[in-house]
Amino acid sequence: MARVLALLVVLLSLTVLAQTSTDDAARAVGATLRCPVCNGLSITESPSDFAKSMYAEVRSQVSKGQSSDQIKAFFVGKYGVSVLLEPPFSGVTLLVWLLPLGALGLGAWGLVGYLRRAATPQTLEPVDAALLERVRQLRES
Repeated sequence: MARVLALLVVLLSLTVLAQTSTDDAARAVGATLRCPVCNGLSITESPSDFAKSMYAEVRSQVSKGQSSDQIKAFFVGKYGVSVLLEPPFSGVTLLVWLLPLGALGLGAWGLVGYLRRAATPQTLEPVDAALLERVRQLRES
């Protein structure tokens, strides 16, 4: 009787550990998926029913033994790359990341050029005395 009870406790513990492992894996994958309804929230943080149904699908796939990449590929196929909170660096997303850096570099280059030109003293050309006298006469009249 004691052995049966011990075996039952061990099996129950393993079931709880497996459930916790599934929940942790589902939470980890869900944290990388964007809720299409909420702005910028993952499906684990979103209170919407749609996000809850997506999370249920993630849990289902995790319990079936799907890997994180396979689950993400499933949702990308269904909703597009915008469902990922961190989209891959390729194509248009690569431009989105690199364009601001290029603009920042171009702005820094322009600022350095401007400051160099501003730091060099400018030589003034001498003004013709006759022209200066004519301007004075025009101002006085």
